[in-house]
Amino acid sequence: MLYEKGMRMKKYEKRLVETNELVEVTCDICGKSCKSDCDFEYSSLIADWGFGSKHDGELWHYHFCMDCSEKLLVRINELRGSL
Repeated sequence: MLYEKGMRMKKYEKRLVETNELVEVTCDICGKSCKSDCDFEYSSLIADWGFGSKHDGELWHYHFCMDCSEKLLVRINELRGSL
């Protein structure tokens, strides 16, 4: 137990806290790991479908590596141009 010097109003105890650590992100297109040398590099797409929609109440999460993110962005821009 550790007390601040000169005061006994604050008391400290060492505690171990369990945490969730991100250890892997896998691309939902190519299946490769999104881990880089020092961190994770990926983009995410989240679809939270609203009330009355075809997918009412569904929540979709997708993760993409950098290569697939760039290809996906090109494809989105192509689709946008064709509308």
